[in-house]
Amino acid sequence: MAIDAHRLLTYRAASSSVDGRFPNAKDSTFAKLSGCTMLPTVTHEAMVLCGGDGTTLDYAAQRLHRDAMAALVAGGSPPVLKNVLATQIFPEHRFRQ
Repeated sequence: MAIDAHRLLTYRAASSSVDGRFPNAKDSTFAKLSGCTMLPTVTHEAMVLCGGDGTTLDYAAQRLHRDAMAALVAGGSPPVLKNVLATQIFPEHRFRQ
C-alpha cells in the first residue's frame, strides 16, 4: 500500500509538468518526502521477512536497505523537505532551517 501511494504521488508530480518542463515543486517535494520516508520501512520489513539471511550478502534485502538509508540523506533529509513543503504551502511565513 505504501509503495502504491508513493507511486501515485510520483505520477501526480510527473503529470504536473507542462510542455516537458519541470513539474510542480510542491508535488515533487511531496513525492520525494514520501519516497525517502517509506523506502527504509519497506526494506526493513523485507529484511525481517528474510530472517537472519536478510542481513547476509547472499540476499538483496541488505543491499536495498543500505541504499534506502543512503537515500534519506542523498535526496534531501526529511526535516529539510518538510521545511520546503511548509514554505511552499505557506509562502507568507518564514520558516527556519
